[in-house]
Amino acid sequence: SWAERATWTGLAFVPASLSLAITTHITTDLAPVPLLWIAPLAVYLCTFIVAFTERGPEVARALWPVLPLACVPLVPLLGLGIATPLAPVLTVYLLVLALVGLAFHGTLADRRPAPAALTDFYLWLALGGAAGAAFNAVAAPLLLRRALEPAAPAPELGLAVGQELLGDGPEGLDEGGVGPAARVVRTPERSAPD
Repeated sequence: SWAERATWTGLAFVPASLSLAITTHITTDLAPVPLLWIAPLAVYLCTFIVAFTERGPEVARALWPVLPLACVPLVPLLGLGIATPLAPVLTVYLLVLALVGLAFHGTLADRRPAPAALTDFYLWLALGGAAGAAFNAVAAPLLLRRALEPAAPAPELGLAVGQELLGDGPEGLDEGGVGPAARVVRTPERSAPD
């Protein structure tokens, strides 16, 4: 369905946008060191590898409740412009990227369709990644007052996580108590094998 395709696109959008934002920030604002861009790319790709393993969806479900707390260290780094010492600052950025990537990519892996529909799934996943990149390249510089690109996907991330944990309130909930935006990240319950 188109709703499921939009879900796949949205789940791919946030980690792609965050990965590119962190890469831009650390290679231009923190330390213009050659080949430093490899670290966020490696973390991003590793989240895909882990997420699409057998236990990846379980990892994602375990991360959603702690994801808001995991993103808290970004607040002083971004708000106060802390850039040194480089190793701990870089570690925080990469750790947040890893946790966000695992949560979103693991949810994508859990929502992966039957083999007959995988081409469609990976097409929409790729479009979500491209949309994340386009957002960072075009929309974020126009919308943000300060050059804090890593904060660009924060509204989407906050909306997804907040609604996953708290729901949307009484209006708009389905029979399971799930609101529209929470359905983007809510993984379907798996039935026991027969």
